[in-house]
Amino acid sequence: MEQRTSRFRGESGRITILVCGLLVVLVAVIGVTASAAYVTAQQRKLLGVTDAAAAAAADRIVGQEGVSPAEVTEPSKALRIDARAVRGAVTDYLTELGGVDGLDGVTVADVRVEPDGTTARVRLQARIGAPWAGALIGGSSDVVATAWVRIALDR
Repeated sequence: MEQRTSRFRGESGRITILVCGLLVVLVAVIGVTASAAYVTAQQRKLLGVTDAAAAAAADRIVGQEGVSPAEVTEPSKALRIDARAVRGAVTDYLTELGGVDGLDGVTVADVRVEPDGTTARVRLQARIGAPWAGALIGGSSDVVATAWVRIALDR
């Protein structure tokens, strides 16, 4: 028994160091996971804002034209949109909205109108700060969300 005690005498603090090291790794993994979940939630929030901005742009463009679906009976009378009008309507919507919690600097990254003239793609960009793992990924990251809107006036 005396021999066994003397063999382990110098190893008494190694387990403590190992446990402390594993706790640091565990806390880091939890922090990165929580930050990733936060960034994903904020990106979904940006997607909701993008969808709402695209829908508001469509409503505004249709309202400016003063056309009701009942009045459109021929394909040649279909309402056509242009990217400048969509961008202006989206920018106005974002201005009216003010700001979105957790999203810094929401901007219109891109607006494109399909060749058919009735479908637009709206892309918004925002900066999202990762609260716990910000030091690891540079403090914040840019996220982009895309929404499609189609203006179709059918009877």
